[in-house]
Amino acid sequence: MFDIVSSGLVLIVVSWLILLCMLIKWLEDAKNSAYELEIIERESADASKPKKAKRYVRADGKVVDCILKPRKKERGEKIKKSPIYASTRVGKDGEEFRFYKIRSMCPGAEGMKQALIDAGLNEADPPAFKMKDDPRITRFGRFLRKTSIDELPQLINIFIGKMSVVGPRPPLPKEVAEYSDYQKQRLAVKGGLLCL
Repeated sequence: MFDIVSSGLVLIVVSWLILLCMLIKWLEDAKNSAYELEIIERESADASKPKKAKRYVRADGKVVDCILKPRKKERGEKIKKSPIYASTRVGKDGEEFRFYKIRSMCPGAEGMKQALIDAGLNEADPPAFKMKDDPRITRFGRFLRKTSIDELPQLINIFIGKMSVVGPRPPLPKEVAEYSDYQKQRLAVKGGLLCL
C-alpha cells in the first residue's frame, strides 16, 4: 500500500519534471543522432590526453583514454533515440518486467558496452557492469545522473507493482543467468528504486 500511494502521489507532483527532462533529452539527441566510442590504451598517465577524452586507470595499472564522438548516421542504420530507456529486468521470483528511466547515455550506448568490458574498464564484479564515470553519458545525462532525476520513471514500475520503493536494484536477465544460488536470493523480494 505504501508503494502504491507514495509512488502515485510523487508521480502527480513530478510528472511535469519528467516530461521536461524527456523533452531536453530528445533535443540533445536530435542534434547528434549517432556516436562512436574510441578507446586508446596509453603507455603512461603522463601521455597527452585528447581534449574531450576521459582517462581511466584499469585494475592492472594500465591507462586508457575514451573519447565519445558524434558521427554521421550511416544509410539505413537504425538507432533508438527515445528519451526513455526501457529494458527488461528481473524482479521478484524471477519474473521479468519492463524497467523505465530517462536515458542519460548517448544513442547506441548498449552497442558500446562490450568494448568497455574488453578494455578492462568494468568496475563491478561480473556479471554486473558498472563504471562510475561512464564515457557514454551525455552532457545532460550527467546532470540527470547527478540529481537522480533519470530514475523518476521507475515510479511507474512501483505504482503498477513490479518494483518497490526500497529493495535491491533489479538485475538484467543475462546477469541473473550467471548468478550463483547465493546471489539468486536477491530475487526473493521486489527490486527497488532506493536500492538496499
